[in-house]
Amino acid sequence: GLRGASCFGLGVLAQYSGSPALDVASAVGILAAFVVAHSASDDEGALDARTNCVSSLLKLVVCRPAVENTAAAAGLVVEAIPLRYDLDEAHTAHAMFIHSVPRLLELGVRLVEILRAIAAVLLGEDDEGDPLCSDVTRADTPGALGALNRQVPGGLWSSAWAALTTGERGALGAGRAPAT
Repeated sequence: GLRGASCFGLGVLAQYSGSPALDVASAVGILAAFVVAHSASDDEGALDARTNCVSSLLKLVVCRPAVENTAAAAGLVVEAIPLRYDLDEAHTAHAMFIHSVPRLLELGVRLVEILRAIAAVLLGEDDEGDPLCSDVTRADTPGALGALNRQVPGGLWSSAWAALTTGERGALGAGRAPAT
């Protein structure tokens, strides 16, 4: 619908336009308000639009990092992942999310929250039983997690890993456990 298309359009502008005409701070505020307002909605149109809003917020966080409320938007994105509606956009957002973890950490999002969200993407299905993670993203995830494991201090990685459930650790893969 119109709401989803509008949210999607903001994300495209954030990702591909170098134009200063995009008032990024206002866009982040509008998108964040929509995501929060529709977090418990059961209206299919609102849920599709919410998926597009979260995806656009992620694009703003990654592609327009100089915005003052980017850290709050990053936290909201992680809370909203996995996306279960508008599966094409959800797959795109999940791929960007998995590859944007270093940026999210820079913005203060806790590693354990990020790992839980990635596990939820890997384990999740939409209402029709289709996976929330594309095959390409699923194949890219071990490499992204391995690189992250090498970048994050061992103590931080160990404590985040220990806080995960057995199912979450299994989804992320036994090979991602902290190096000793």
